[in-house]
Amino acid sequence: MKYLVSIVFAVLVLGGVLAWTGLFPGEWGSRSDSETGEPEVHPVGPFPARVPEADKTASIPSDAELPETLIQTVPFTPQAPSAQWSDPVFQNACEESSLIMAAAWAASETTLPPKAEIEQEIRTISALAEKRFGEEAYDTSADDTAALYREYFKSDNISVLHDLTLDDLRDAIREGNIVVAPFDGRELGNPHYTPPGPIYHMLVIIGYDADTREFVTNDPGTRLGASFRYAEGVLFDAISDYPTGHHLPRTSAARKSAIVISR
Repeated sequence: MKYLVSIVFAVLVLGGVLAWTGLFPGEWGSRSDSETGEPEVHPVGPFPARVPEADKTASIPSDAELPETLIQTVPFTPQAPSAQWSDPVFQNACEESSLIMAAAWAASETTLPPKAEIEQEIRTISALAEKRFGEEAYDTSADDTAALYREYFKSDNISVLHDLTLDDLRDAIREGNIVVAPFDGRELGNPHYTPPGPIYHMLVIIGYDADTREFVTNDPGTRLGASFRYAEGVLFDAISDYPTGHHLPRTSAARKSAIVISR
């Protein structure tokens, strides 16, 4: 009997050792990956399966994802807030007033200051233009207008496109920007201009309507210029940069330029 008990005890001890080392089926242990050469499976455990890193370009909208129609809310002012059209400063203040509207939008402002403050700001920007570009620099090219914006409003959220296409212009708007552009105003055919219209003009393009194929603008050349619409072909064909100065003649190769402003 003593021998039988000893044999049984020895068998039990030997079975436990084999199970512990993994040489005998049991619940006490399992072989590691390095021992089996196969991946270890953890159907339940504290470490969830690794999720692949998201594609870093996924947040950048493709052209197909851009809105076809996008119209921004931009506060409006005419270039002569109190209808002082005979004053040379306000008669030629389309650049200054366009920049004031654009800067207000970039700062997420929905309204502009009172007329008196806007008029003083127009005069200040006009004086800065004369200081930088010479006496009676009433007209400023796209590049020089952008330089005024950077200096006066202390902002670099601006770029200038040259030789742009109609698609470039539409895309700039659809990407959530607004655009300030120079024009031959007589080619715009705005019925509210004093005939025949301004040869040198600048306005703010605040949106594009794909259904009507129109650009929506804040046109400071008329007190009725808020959200004024132009057919896309009419507006694009009228874009024409001009030299800085006082009604200096355009060259025969006047460029289609535009200032893109973002938030």
